[in-house]
Amino acid sequence: MSNAFELYRKEVIHLLAKALECNEDEKILNRTNPAWDSLKQLQISLEIEDRFDIELSDEQATKFFDVDSVLQILVELNVDEN
Repeated sequence: MSNAFELYRKEVIHLLAKALECNEDEKILNRTNPAWDSLKQLQISLEIEDRFDIELSDEQATKFFDVDSVLQILVELNVDEN
């Protein structure tokens, strides 16, 4: 696992925790969290785009549901270290 990937994991955890207004426990950073609604999905999508300087398709913006699925999208988009 690359250092960039681990850095991205930490950043995604922080981003999700901030958006969901909860602690950085990966076990609660997913769609089962009551705070994760459609507006949070949109907010998280926009924050991911802003942080990683990418543009998510509508499909990508709605298909992630936890830390690993966000990381998978970043891998698919070949996000480089910024």
